[in-house]
Amino acid sequence: MASLQPSDLPSWPRRMSAALAAAYLGISEAKFRTDVASGRYPKGMPDGRRRFWIKDDLDAAIDAERAGHGIEDADPYMDALR
Repeated sequence: MASLQPSDLPSWPRRMSAALAAAYLGISEAKFRTDVASGRYPKGMPDGRRRFWIKDDLDAAIDAERAGHGIEDADPYMDALR
């Protein structure tokens, strides 16, 4: 089996719907919406009647959660893909 290469990964847009943000985080949309309601992830930004999540805001939420668990900034999984 060939190893995963960075070019194999999707290029995520900066602004995502709830469904795409959930996919980005690797969770179901229902779980994502529950986590948004609980404050684990940002509420997103409105655009008319729709709401979008910014990739950098999702990344910041993940980083803050990692820091709260005492996890170092280094990410060996991403480093292996670079």
